[in-house]
Amino acid sequence: MNIAQGLAHAKKAFGTHQAVVCGETRYTWEDFDQRTDALARGLAALGMERGDRVAVLMLNCHCYLELYYACARMGAVIVPLNIRLARPEIVYILNDSESKILVVDKTFSPYATGRDTFPTVENVVYIGDETPEGMINYEDVVSKGSHMQESVDQEMDDEDLAGLFYTGGTTGHAKGVMLTHRNVMSNAMNSIIALNFSSRSKWLHAAPMFHLADVGAIFALTMLGACHVFIPMFNSVHVLQAIQNEKVTATVLVPTMVNAVLNHSDVDNYNLSSLQGLVYGASPMPVELLKKGLQKWGQIFIQGYGMTETSPLLTVLPSWDHIPDSTPEQVRRLSSCGKEILGVEVRVVNAEGEDVKPGEIGEIIARGPNVMKGYWRMPEATAAAIIDGWMHTGDLATVDDENFIYIVDRAK
Repeated sequence: MNIAQGLAHAKKAFGTHQAVVCGETRYTWEDFDQRTDALARGLAALGMERGDRVAVLMLNCHCYLELYYACARMGAVIVPLNIRLARPEIVYILNDSESKILVVDKTFSPYATGRDTFPTVENVVYIGDETPEGMINYEDVVSKGSHMQESVDQEMDDEDLAGLFYTGGTTGHAKGVMLTHRNVMSNAMNSIIALNFSSRSKWLHAAPMFHLADVGAIFALTMLGACHVFIPMFNSVHVLQAIQNEKVTATVLVPTMVNAVLNHSDVDNYNLSSLQGLVYGASPMPVELLKKGLQKWGQIFIQGYGMTETSPLLTVLPSWDHIPDSTPEQVRRLSSCGKEILGVEVRVVNAEGEDVKPGEIGEIIARGPNVMKGYWRMPEATAAAIIDGWMHTGDLATVDDENFIYIVDRAK
């Protein structure tokens, strides 16, 4: 079970279907396969080998998706960087991960100056026109790779590292979450079932592509031969335009984004009838906002709860449980994060490790093939988080008599 197998299936089963919509760029899955193959070869020509890290600091773009798959094909480890971090935090992650290549776009190219502060980076690859001095143009890397004869595809094992996703940092340096091919592909299979994805899905990348909230859907959609639609970053108008113009069927937005779109002055001027699933999560959704969304757009809302360490999905509150004007119990459930998804075990336990009874508060723990390999070079932190195979989330919650889970606080 590895990432490249998903792309191979998409090419074989849906080769002529549209894979990418990014501004004026349009690719089929056959095109995308050729691009990622060439990119992988081009990265190898720069000295990248199996297990080396490729850090990425950029806005949403089809090139980001290509990097996820080129790295997976050649056995490199992608390190998506949080675009909201200050430069010292970026430098820390580059050094901690010992990244060999840094990929930047025009927005973040200034971060790539002062190369002596991150000495493991041998090459900076630039996405855009007018490549700055000392950097290599991304399309030149792809072009060089396309003229190479020898394949660099690797046969990856389940437990091989696919990505380092840095998280936390509020109480010290960020921790690198090690996600394997098995981790992300098991989440992909789970997501197809839990989020109702199909080969006809059109996913809008409006949330940042460094974050597992968006990344979690990438591998599921690709193996289905679905279509990826990109906007550089969240903007209410751009979201509305993309859904209308490209007939987007699904996306993920955090509650503040939902609020911005739902309450935009021109929202009623756009045709959003293609939208079948609006996944939300990452922070509490005000029930009144959810009710307003349900009244305006219908039962398209799906809540997903998870964390980077679990690749990320753990529980889902499906669209059919979003009933705004029914019994008090059904309305109350709008504030829950749903139930465990198929393929993952989720429990809420007390200090003794026993399942809590309805109304009691405990910590959410989870186990399954989606749980991370560990924290990068932090064995003590890994041992503290994963106990007897169970990931301790640090989220405090309670349950009701039908096993709906309600998050109430953070334990750490």
